[in-house]
Amino acid sequence: MSINPNLDRAMAQPDDALAIWFEGTSHSWREVRGFGDALEAILAAKGVSAGLPIGIVCRNNPPHAAALLSAARSDRPVVMIYTLQSLEGVANDIRKLGLAAVVALAEDWTEQAIDAAREAGTIGISCTDRASLNLSVIPGLDVLGASHQAREPQPMSISVLSSGTTGKPKLVEVSAQIFSRALATMSVSDVPGVPVRPNLAFTPISNISGLIQFLGSIARGGCVYLLERFEMESWLTALDVCAPDTLIMFAPMIHAFLEKEVPKERFGSLRAVFGGAGPLAPEVQQAFEARYGIPIYWGYGCTEIAGTAASWSPALAQEFGSTKAGSAGRAIPGVELRVVDPETGAEVPRGETGLLEARVALVGPDWIRTTDLAAIDADDFLFLRGRADQAINRGGFKILPENIANAAEEHTSVRDAVAFGIPDARLGQVPVVAIQPLDGATVTEAEVIAFLRTKLAAYAVPTRVLVMAEIPRTGALKPDLPKLKSAATQSSGLPIVATQQGRC
Repeated sequence: MSINPNLDRAMAQPDDALAIWFEGTSHSWREVRGFGDALEAILAAKGVSAGLPIGIVCRNNPPHAAALLSAARSDRPVVMIYTLQSLEGVANDIRKLGLAAVVALAEDWTEQAIDAAREAGTIGISCTDRASLNLSVIPGLDVLGASHQAREPQPMSISVLSSGTTGKPKLVEVSAQIFSRALATMSVSDVPGVPVRPNLAFTPISNISGLIQFLGSIARGGCVYLLERFEMESWLTALDVCAPDTLIMFAPMIHAFLEKEVPKERFGSLRAVFGGAGPLAPEVQQAFEARYGIPIYWGYGCTEIAGTAASWSPALAQEFGSTKAGSAGRAIPGVELRVVDPETGAEVPRGETGLLEARVALVGPDWIRTTDLAAIDADDFLFLRGRADQAINRGGFKILPENIANAAEEHTSVRDAVAFGIPDARLGQVPVVAIQPLDGATVTEAEVIAFLRTKLAAYAVPTRVLVMAEIPRTGALKPDLPKLKSAATQSSGLPIVATQQGRC
């Protein structure tokens, strides 16, 4: 089944039409389709039929983007293998998934990965480098395992790693139909008859948000500007090249643009910004909109529904924008939301906090329970209150990390803050907060501890503050909790400006 008619049309553009920008290079649709044809020829020659899934050890670069588009054009199921993990983790995924073939950069075909593919009977396909569209079969990984040859063909789907919204991160198979719905939600602000400019894809296309950014840009604008990560200057350069009318942004980016006082002219092409993947403080949204004159429409979604569940729209912003600050908007058409008691599963009264559940017609009749704490008010607006699975249990006291981080960000010298729990032999867990000072500002752990004592209950005051040059984040710009927890417990591996032992 085709993912989306608009995507089909985009992939059928004339040969000389532009498909992908990447680090100063560009590739036409002739090149992208040629890569796909070469890939499918290799798979056919090795006995990998069209219905057998293949894996992509996926990075934001042209060969992996072209491999993904080839799978979509051929209605072939594909599994995205996450690269933001150890080399051993990649090899373990190749072994565990047991796919008919795996496409990866030459640099990712380590001895561990080759051994894993050999054990799984997996055809190994190597891409020469990150920019060019050349591929070859790995010597010794050129024979399809007998177990694959007897497998039944599967319908088109893309399997991606979830963000953990409904529990521990896991591989989620997303059907073509659900992806079509996700791409449709990206077009809600398009103006009929007005061509859409290509967009930027800067979060990993191996996860759901990056994948929808990437496919959405192709489906709506006909091509895409790929970035391997968000770095302000390269991102702004890409913005100059593409001049898109709408963009996806995340809260840390908006903070950074305001703090660096990026000139208004750099955003001259934009008429709207969409965002999500975490809360955006109302005052930050107001400051951005006032400085740049561009409205922000925040939303909420998760991997299991492959797209947006709730969002603001221009009409909602006009009617409720001044009274629903901090909300993620209302449920979009085709989605139902409710908030339930985590113990009983009963729906809680309007305005009260509980676990968020979603039901999406295209996904199925069941309610999908998330680990997000939320409230829905009398006007059906969704307010996120944090993550239940990240709550810190300090000797029986439950502490929401978001409450600590929000309080720390009220300090006049703090730009960004992330709170989390670390193990403690006596109390089970204790809270820690990492802070990133404003450029040029100086702040000590003692100052932050003293400030937080005026804002939080005694049991919620962190036992330690990490004052960091920069808070580490994943490719999707979410806080990198494993690195932060490692820094808190080992005091190594990150640019910590100052750390001391705080006392509560």
